[in-house]
Amino acid sequence: MSTFAIKNAIVVTCNENDEVIRDGAIIVDDNKITAVGRTKDLEEKIRECDEIIDGRDKIITPGLISVHDHVIGHVFKGFTEDGAEDYFYKHCFSMETFLNPENSYWFAYAGLMETLKFGCTMINDLFHYSQSTAEAVEDIGMKAIIQHKVFDIDLNNLQHKNYERFYDAGIKRLEENEELIKKWHNKADGRIKCWVGNHAPDTNSPELLKAGRELADKYGVGIHIHVAQTVQEHEMINNTYGMSSVKFLDSLGFLKDDVICAHLAFADTEDIAILERTGAKFAHCPVIMAKFGTFPRIKEFLTSKVPMAIGDDWVTLNPWGDMRAAIEVTRAVTGEALQYAIRAFRMMTIDAANLLNLGDETGSLEVGKKADLIVIDALRPNLVPMKDVIPSLVYNMTGNEVETVYVDGKKIVDEGRILAKDEIEVMRKTQSLAEEVWTKGGVWPE
Repeated sequence: MSTFAIKNAIVVTCNENDEVIRDGAIIVDDNKITAVGRTKDLEEKIRECDEIIDGRDKIITPGLISVHDHVIGHVFKGFTEDGAEDYFYKHCFSMETFLNPENSYWFAYAGLMETLKFGCTMINDLFHYSQSTAEAVEDIGMKAIIQHKVFDIDLNNLQHKNYERFYDAGIKRLEENEELIKKWHNKADGRIKCWVGNHAPDTNSPELLKAGRELADKYGVGIHIHVAQTVQEHEMINNTYGMSSVKFLDSLGFLKDDVICAHLAFADTEDIAILERTGAKFAHCPVIMAKFGTFPRIKEFLTSKVPMAIGDDWVTLNPWGDMRAAIEVTRAVTGEALQYAIRAFRMMTIDAANLLNLGDETGSLEVGKKADLIVIDALRPNLVPMKDVIPSLVYNMTGNEVETVYVDGKKIVDEGRILAKDEIEVMRKTQSLAEEVWTKGGVWPE
């Protein structure tokens, strides 16, 4: 075991008082925080540390947490942004058939690199080849909750609105999700957790949704699912079952306080009341929803009792852009200043940790919590001059100001570089594998 201290820094705690300590210090013993406070008050303890780091002109914050991700979806950068839902169904779902365990590992690693270098220490990820994602998370040193993508339709048929069911194939995917839980849950020194990943209400039959609910109950883990995300899903569920996606899931007994619902773009007032009653949680992904041109009833959500936090989703994995979108798009669609910097920041730190049932372990810089933290260079033109720290970060950070990232007290990004693998090698490998997938999908060369 070893100890280190960072002193003379600005420390953003995200504690219950949102305390920001100027000329602050933090002490880490092995993987946990043992002291947080003013440097002058901790001088004696600091001198006893094995390593002392001068944090002058630095800002220390909790590691950021994204509650909805698909890091393997890095292969689709640039494909859906201008085509939105139409391209999503016509291109992405069909090209997912060209993924395999090897290329998925590299796409996952590249996605993890992006969000990690921008300050995310933990993600919540749902996709194919989930074990490849788990391997990439283990190798790079991050934390993650991972689910396997469970569905019982042919994804290629979605572009034709064909929802023919293949239940046995769906059960096989659910069995693969169970294998993921058996092999990876609480592995990598506890950095990896595994939940159940029913993909969406329209891509899962009622029977498969019930089976996913039973599997989550069996292992005492959560469920991560897309809900009320697209026009197509919204119309299919209403036309087939005569109710909204939220009401449909509730009618099956699917919704509980261990379920995270991503997007909820078409959830209405009654749906929000159901989420409040069941305790189900909301993963808000403002960037991808703004690209799709659909946005949830954000005023109602922000004033409701539905627990909510922010997710990256896919292709653009910049948590600082997510926070700004959560504020700015909300103001644009409501005409009101309902969202603000401190709340958005909490929605990617302590609120996100609470959403994932890990608020006692991470999400803030407090004694006894895991040492998941980032160090930001405050002497950047976009951050100077700085009056109020959190608004300055939320409104002006690009992410490239993140210099150092610690997970469980271990440094995994140093001077802005990933330590686990050579970044250039990863990016060249990822580009080459992506071109192979695009070629098979008929979209490359351009």
